[in-house]
Amino acid sequence: MSEKKSCDCVQNVNCCVKDCKYHASGDSCNARHISVSNEYAVEKGETFCATFENRCC
Repeated sequence: MSEKKSCDCVQNVNCCVKDCKYHASGDSCNARHISVSNEYAVEKGETFCATFENRCC
């Protein structure tokens, strides 16, 4: 019987936004989920992480 590991964070998501409270060492994201927004985007530069929360607040 295989054992399933549980994780409280999204796996393998890079993040270089050091002011986000979910930014972790190694430029990774430790949020439980992420949400990418801008339903009208046609290029990746027009999208943004809606999960972002400022670390200082």
